[in-house]
Order: sequence, then structure tokens, then C-alpha cells
Amino acid sequence: MVTGEQVSLDLTHGLRHLPMLGLLSAMYLQIAKKVTIEGIYYGAFDLIPKSDINQFAPVLRLDGLLKIADWINALQGLDKTGDIAPFSELLQREGLNSETAGLLKKAAFFENNLNITQARGPLRKFKDETKSKGLPGIASLFEESLKERISWVEQDNIYLRQREKALFYLQQGDYVRASSLGYEALITKYLREAQPHADIEDYDLRTQIKNKLNADGDPDFKLLRDIRNSLAHASRSNTGDVQRVMSNEEELVATLNRLFSMLLPNNL
Repeated sequence: MVTGEQVSLDLTHGLRHLPMLGLLSAMYLQIAKKVTIEGIYYGAFDLIPKSDINQFAPVLRLDGLLKIADWINALQGLDKTGDIAPFSELLQREGLNSETAGLLKKAAFFENNLNITQARGPLRKFKDETKSKGLPGIASLFEESLKERISWVEQDNIYLRQREKALFYLQQGDYVRASSLGYEALITKYLREAQPHADIEDYDLRTQIKNKLNADGDPDFKLLRDIRNSLAHASRSNTGDVQRVMSNEEELVATLNRLFSMLLPNNL
């Protein structure tokens, strides 16, 4: 089979287990061969009335199962990577207008770039625009799960969201994002404590906080900063502590867990 082809699967006359094998085959073809599945069909001879054996058998389409599998994969991907963008296309397939569905892609762009504050706006708008009618088609089966995973937008404390995402990325083994968001959460924490009503995205204010923390010389802050810099810039640190931490994964995970526990309390 050529990569990129369009195919239809006919499961008629198959044994009872073949529809499940057909679904798995379709998933394999989509992912491994980049094949477009036009449809999965089953000629249901058993549905012909016994009183009229000459009647044509109805043909059932089973590719709805494939759509459900796509949603399950997207939900698993969201839990693993935090990326909500795939739901944008899936929602458009179910009939949601492109502008509303595109809000998820826009939010994903900001979150993937660690801009938590900017991600809130599109997600809030998405929730508002789908609140009355809900999600269409197959999406309705996953509406509760999807909206539960974006419920953080109602949380006003951006520090807690940054902390939450730092811990999430650490758990997933994404150490670049974990250390970067942990570092930014720490800056947000000190900025909130120093100036509760200030704009936490103000570049100059955040720079002032960083300069103060650098001057104070707290060893835990310095270690987190240096780990973050080493990971973000893909460079070898010239300090022995960071070289030791970066020498193996277990050491890095243990150190980041300790630093987050010490520096990032779960309340502010």
C-alpha cells in the first residue's frame, strides 16, 4: 500500500471478531502509512427480514468507531503532552465552526511557548461559546473530559498554574519546560509578594526580581536558574553542581523535585 492513499475497508462476511481487527487495521494504516480511511463497511445480511429474503441487505458504516478512537488518542495525548491543539481539527470534523475550534489551537500555541497568561483568553472564549449548545456529534461524548482539563482557566492565580504545569512537565520527562516554568513560577511568586497588584508579565518588573534574587545568592534559586539555563540553551554548565545534576536522569528528577518542593509552595 502506497503512503497517502485513500482506502475503504469492507468487513462483510467476516467472522464476529473482524470488525475489531478492522478498526485496529484502520488505525494502523492511518498512523503508520498516512492512509486516509474513506469508510469501513459491513453488509448486514442478518438484518434482512425473513419474510423477504430477496431484499437487499443494508450496509452499515462502522467508521464512527474510528472517529471515537481519534478522540481517545487525542485525549491521551493531552494527558501526556498537555497539547490541546489536535482537538481543534476533530471539533471541526464534527461541525463546530472553524473560528471557535481554532481557539484551542491558539491556546495551545501560547501554552507550548510557556505563555500561560495568554493561553487563558482563547480557552475562556471557547468555554463561553460552547456553553449553551455544547459540543456537536461525537465530541459530546468527550465534552466533560475536555472541559475538565481546561477548567484551570477559571483560576486567577497564574503562579499556581505555572507551578502546576512545571510539575506536569517534570512528571512527563519534559525537563526543559519543567525547569523553565518552575523558574518563571518562582519569579511570579516573588513579584506577587512584592507587588500584589502589579502586572506579572511586566518585563522590567520581572527583571528587577531576577536581579534581586541573583544578588541575594540563594543557592536553591541559583541551582534552579543554572539548570534551566543549561537545558534551555543545550549547553554544558561550567559549575560542578549542575554538571553532577545533569549527569543522569534520576539525579535531575530528584533535584528538580526537591527544588520545586522547597521554592514553589502550593499556595500563594
